[in-house]
Amino acid sequence: MTSASFALIGGPAGLLRVRTQPANAMPGQPLTVQPVVEVTDDGGNIVSSSAVVVTASIATGSGSITGGTAPAVNGVATFTELAVIGQPGQRTLTFAAAGLVSVTSAAFTVTSGVPARLIVQQQPGTGISGEPLIGQPVVAVTDADGYVVTNYSGTVTATVTGGVAAVSSATVAVVNGLARFQSLTVTGKIGFYTLQLQSGSLPSATSGPFELWPGRGVRLVIRTPPPSTVSDGVPIVPPPEVEVHDASGNVAWEQATITLVTDATSGTIVNGIAYASGGLARFVSLALVGPFGERNYRFTAPGLLPTPIIRITIGP
Repeated sequence: MTSASFALIGGPAGLLRVRTQPANAMPGQPLTVQPVVEVTDDGGNIVSSSAVVVTASIATGSGSITGGTAPAVNGVATFTELAVIGQPGQRTLTFAAAGLVSVTSAAFTVTSGVPARLIVQQQPGTGISGEPLIGQPVVAVTDADGYVVTNYSGTVTATVTGGVAAVSSATVAVVNGLARFQSLTVTGKIGFYTLQLQSGSLPSATSGPFELWPGRGVRLVIRTPPPSTVSDGVPIVPPPEVEVHDASGNVAWEQATITLVTDATSGTIVNGIAYASGGLARFVSLALVGPFGERNYRFTAPGLLPTPIIRITIGP
């Protein structure tokens, strides 16, 4: 026996359901595919009488959202301006409304925009001439809104501005939108420099200033030479001065024991040893003792290139 027909009506609003999943997101820009959320009863029927306001929030991933509310019309909330603000990466959204069971969207990816510029995330630190910078720079490739473009492939090259110096290990690959220098080395005169950073056709970026210190000593250089003729046994005035230089000609900030030597088989050198402090040695009370005549002399120090030979005549 079959009953008479009867009408089945929907129950009260009880939960939310995602009809259209969010997709195609760029930081700060409205999603190309905006989510649509339904208000349903426990049986999954759309409650067309519902006019609740549905609010979206980030469930997984970082950042914030704008345009995150939409009123239900005939039981359906259609978002039109929802945007995710934050770094590129994967996200899910939670949709909620007062008195209803919330729902979480499927995962979608926030992708960065078109590469637009370089940003120095970590500035170069003080350097020693001829050695890797103490603080190595990190450069980010970003879109117009300042978000890192993680899928950018290319290299970043550093050159020196603000002075004349050589740069080595100056090109690094961009990985996940970042160029991390490891062994960037600047060799040149001491002073303050900046770096210009370039990648392809993107506008270049300029680092903050950093100071370059002297490198390791490699040679001796006469600052105040002795006269070409001296008196036998009389202290030389003014006292000769000798500097320790690095490969770029900077006075090296290091200590060294410097000795005046001769290839002559006769005569003696008095007070012919001086100690360099801060890269400078003064030969106070240096005197040359006969016999009279011309001899070859030079200043030497362990581990350093000596000065060129100088010819000094000892007289009365």
